[in-house]
Amino acid sequence: MKYNLERATLSSIKADAIVLGVFQGESIKEILHHVDDSFPAQFASAISQLASDDGFKGKAQQILSLPTYGQTPAKKLFLVGLGAPAGFSANLLRKVAANLGRRLSGSVSCQSLSFFLRMDALTRPRAATSKSAKGTSSGSGKAAKTKSVPLDRS
Repeated sequence: MKYNLERATLSSIKADAIVLGVFQGESIKEILHHVDDSFPAQFASAISQLASDDGFKGKAQQILSLPTYGQTPAKKLFLVGLGAPAGFSANLLRKVAANLGRRLSGSVSCQSLSFFLRMDALTRPRAATSKSAKGTSSGSGKAAKTKSVPLDRS
């Protein structure tokens, strides 16, 4: 398995699929705008609505797969639930990655996977992470670290 650590905006990641972690209670539309101000606004609204319609709330280990319809270079966007911010741990992240790996095993259409690491969410004090992304500085357009992982089929 090959790992690459890159800096890129969410809308410019070149992988078959992107994984974006969402804490319980966060606004997906606001997260998308906060991490990448060039992310298509109408598409962010559509993603938020589809997630809501599907019952995605960011609960620990929830996974929602959405097509990007050509709005980003990636073909799919996986929203993964990270649960309550106070309960976030490396072990939870490991479980989420393992569940996603099992889900993708045997998938011919997904040869590379990029984990979009929201450094703002991971480095905030625990008490502050329970608030939704509303009210955070929007339009930052900051590139976040991404980890691209070609999936090994052997």
